[in-house]
Amino acid sequence: MKNRERFLNTLNFKPVDRLPVIEWANWWDKTIDRWKKEGLPNDLVDPVEIRKYFGLDRVRQWWIGTKKSLRSLRWTIRRLRRYRSGPTLGS
Repeated sequence: MKNRERFLNTLNFKPVDRLPVIEWANWWDKTIDRWKKEGLPNDLVDPVEIRKYFGLDRVRQWWIGTKKSLRSLRWTIRRLRRYRSGPTLGS
């Protein structure tokens, strides 16, 4: 089951092969430094690579403020449409 399908099924109370494994916030520098002392390879610095190392599912998120201009709102809608019509997420 692909990440997107798993996530949508979870939100819609449909069957999944397993629950999504997602970290919603980026890690602090001190957290990564500690993980490296505990065995995280030193060459891993990119958050995407660290997620892969820990076996987390891929996730994208956009933050939309409460006072957005119409131009900014249009940009966000275009991005969401492009994301939805883009390639499916890998599992």
